[in-house]
Amino acid sequence: VSGTLHNTGQSLVFRVEKDTKQHVNISGGPLAYRYQFEEIYIHYGTDNQQGSEHHIQGYSFPAEIQFYGFNKELYHNMSEAQHKSQGIVAISLMVQVSRIYEAAKRFS
Repeated sequence: VSGTLHNTGQSLVFRVEKDTKQHVNISGGPLAYRYQFEEIYIHYGTDNQQGSEHHIQGYSFPAEIQFYGFNKELYHNMSEAQHKSQGIVAISLMVQVSRIYEAAKRFS
């Protein structure tokens, strides 16, 4: 997938090129529709304590990676789907920083 990467000063944003021929779909699990991958947001902080946009039980993570897609079965693009029912899917991954495990040290 080709696209552009922008540094907004608060996060990194990757957007898929509009005229790309190869699309990545997000589907399965609890999703009733097929969503076309459109953007990734990477939120990060200046240290290893805070950077995630969201919190879990009051805990902020060092970074958060968000994948966004729009409902390709009901809408033509992200702009159209953005404020509609079943229009957008978002998947967030929380990033945790830790020391290298002892087992992994043997391979370095």
